[in-house]
Amino acid sequence: MAFALSDIDAPTEGQQWLLRAEELFAAEAFAPALSAALQAAHLTTGAVRVVALGIVATCCVRLGQLETAEAVALQRHTLLLELGKPLEAASQARTGLAFFGSAEPYDLAALERETMNGDELPPRLHALALLALADVLTRQPSAEKERLHSTAGLAYLQANAADDPGSTQFFAARHLMKIAFADGNAERMLEYSTMLLATARNRTAHAEANSFSAMALAGVGRASEALLAVNQAIDLYDAIDLPDRLYHTTILGGRMAVDAQERAIALGRFRDAIELAHELNLDDTEARKAVANLLVMTDSHPEAIAMLTEIYNHETTSGAPAEARAESLEFMAHSLAATKQLDSAIQVWTMAASLYTEVGALDDAARVTRSVAGIHTARDDHAAARSALLTAAAAVRESQGDGVIYLGVLHDLGTTQARLGDRDALTTFAEVEADTLANQAPWMWAATLAAKARALHILGDNQDAVAQATKAAAALRTANDPSGALHIERFAAGVLTEMGRPKDAIKLLKTVVKNARGDADMLAGANRELADCYDALGKKRRATGTRSLAGDA
Repeated sequence: MAFALSDIDAPTEGQQWLLRAEELFAAEAFAPALSAALQAAHLTTGAVRVVALGIVATCCVRLGQLETAEAVALQRHTLLLELGKPLEAASQARTGLAFFGSAEPYDLAALERETMNGDELPPRLHALALLALADVLTRQPSAEKERLHSTAGLAYLQANAADDPGSTQFFAARHLMKIAFADGNAERMLEYSTMLLATARNRTAHAEANSFSAMALAGVGRASEALLAVNQAIDLYDAIDLPDRLYHTTILGGRMAVDAQERAIALGRFRDAIELAHELNLDDTEARKAVANLLVMTDSHPEAIAMLTEIYNHETTSGAPAEARAESLEFMAHSLAATKQLDSAIQVWTMAASLYTEVGALDDAARVTRSVAGIHTARDDHAAARSALLTAAAAVRESQGDGVIYLGVLHDLGTTQARLGDRDALTTFAEVEADTLANQAPWMWAATLAAKARALHILGDNQDAVAQATKAAAALRTANDPSGALHIERFAAGVLTEMGRPKDAIKLLKTVVKNARGDADMLAGANRELADCYDALGKKRRATGTRSLAGDA
């Protein structure tokens, strides 16, 4: 949608241009914001012109037009004196160009003095000085996060005390939001998104607030609400005619749609992003990769393989980062495996692992190497699987990063070792037991006990397997995983049956049936196994009745 000044609701043309300048400035589109602000300054007077001149000076600073910025600042200073606002004029003079923006040159010492003497300023001017200081702090070589947080937070509170909701509060809250985003703190992001939405005074601000709100909502698992929020941001950026922002937000909208299980909407968003990239003469790789990854997720594997091959070749020739190339290969390998091109999948996953290792992304390298092992296991080539898993295990041990990947790799390694009759399996599981206990991860510890029980059974240590399974079931219940406990108890009952102890198996399966109310699949499976045990004891009538329960479960 092309921008039209008439779309902006304001009483005069000058105020329309001012609102347009504010929208563009909030989007950091400084050149067009400068043009709009100059129009506003030409068409307005009084306090409205003060605001317009402030945006002009700020944009000039950001664009490196420092002499012009200084001249405009002088005009603004004179106008403030004419309007009977000597305190604001003096504050502007003391803080210099930094008062208008965060680009150099700035006088950090002057800003610090101004904020320290805040008691001498009205709350609104104190808030503006604090916001200017926060802007400058973000540009320091080693940003002091705590200081930035406290400065921006105080700016927000001072603006609130001045009953000045709007741009000062919005920009202060945006600093807080960016800190929370960098920290990955979704709960804080949700809090700050509420502040942003409440203080947004133009369409760009509303769009940005909705984008941040979408990411916050997604971070706390509220995917449908996140999708609604990002859709509002997309509509606003389209109306404002900010195509660069629209492109990136459209990709975000696709990702939010994936999270909300709206894959058709997601695919549409990603394809829209590709068209926007072409219109803007941008590299469309990010959008195309998003389409390709979604094709993998929706089992459209031939199209995914073709697209990911093109993307990988483009990334290679354009010198894309190794991690980006590895990601393309990883998804391609999933589609190759899904279409039974297993040797090609192994080759491509191995290439991805090499690239991940090259940049120190060891957990990622371990994940794809584990996928290679999965193919070897499916082919009953347990020796090759063990070799791959030993490589993956070395990577996760070195990284000490993602606990879920560590658990999966080491569990697979222990199980594979057991299949080869390699009693090092018990050492592998003992390592994971010790680590999960030391890291106070009760569910991971319980899951390891269960995996070890299965490995003991594979090794032929049936008595130990039953004992270990009993211990695992208790641990899983303590870790609030009753379903996991029922599964390992059924496993233990099966081992007891193999050992010629159907009575003990029946006792255990009755407990499973009692505790599995509401889980139809678990009830059916346990009742079938219970019926088999009755058959083994010659109790045909009871076996028939129990088997009928399995059919009705």
